[in-house]
Amino acid sequence: MLSRARKLGIEAEGRYAADSELVFWEEYAASFALRREAYRHLRAAEKQIVEQTQTKLAALYPNFFKAGKQDLSAKWKTDTLRVLRHCATAVLTADSDRFRENFLVWFQTMMQAFSMHEQCNRTYQLLQTEIKRLLPPAEAAMVCEALELSRQILGETAVR
Repeated sequence: MLSRARKLGIEAEGRYAADSELVFWEEYAASFALRREAYRHLRAAEKQIVEQTQTKLAALYPNFFKAGKQDLSAKWKTDTLRVLRHCATAVLTADSDRFRENFLVWFQTMMQAFSMHEQCNRTYQLLQTEIKRLLPPAEAAMVCEALELSRQILGETAVR
């Protein structure tokens, strides 16, 4: 939404915007209450979501949080919370373009540098399962859309 508003501001400078150019504002206004609730529910449940996801990943993949003798669970948790919070903001603002361009592309560089694409795939798939279990369906759908975008971008292997 913010990206679209900025683009409209540039394109319509010095003129009135056409009704067709204003539709996204109406769509955003109509969905705001649901977006706000999804944001609030995600904020309230983030600790539970991340901890349950971490527990399930450890059970499914016993070496998931290990790199040699190093325990990566604290780093995983920090990174997962970071992505989840950015997802929440993307849901609230209805701005997946900004989320992709300003956060995911940057974060992808780090995940690729440490060859974490498979861990990202597994993490963001399982997070979607937890979100669907804990949030109302309409809210979960919006959050899962952002998480799926995260999985697709962060789970990609680097193009060589």
